[in-house]
Amino acid sequence: SAKVRTLAETQPESKNYRLRLYFDSRCPHCEHMMGTLAELSRQGFYVELRRVDRVPGFVPKFPFPYQQASSEELKRQQIKAVPVLMVGNLRDQTFFKMQGFQTPEAVLTAIREARPARPHAGETGGQQS
Repeated sequence: SAKVRTLAETQPESKNYRLRLYFDSRCPHCEHMMGTLAELSRQGFYVELRRVDRVPGFVPKFPFPYQQASSEELKRQQIKAVPVLMVGNLRDQTFFKMQGFQTPEAVLTAIREARPARPHAGETGGQQS
């Protein structure tokens, strides 16, 4: 099916990206994002989490490493509502944010659209007249 083919096409790029989800342990949309992240993890993407709340007694129900997000980090990244997925391009040292619940397909499409076109070896990338 087209869905499976789309996921398979992105797998070679997965090692160039890191996914970081900012979440609240009481947020249902954040909980739904765990399914999206599980699928992307199966495709080879590295996933890590940053928890924004401090409710005691939190027991993680996901297989991803997580840390408490500091107030400085939340301010620096301008995280005001969750879930927020940060998609980092390790090769280019760039990132972009996706706010709210996202499907695996939406994340993969955003990665493809954010990826700059690269000139072939020997080309400068400029237009020829």
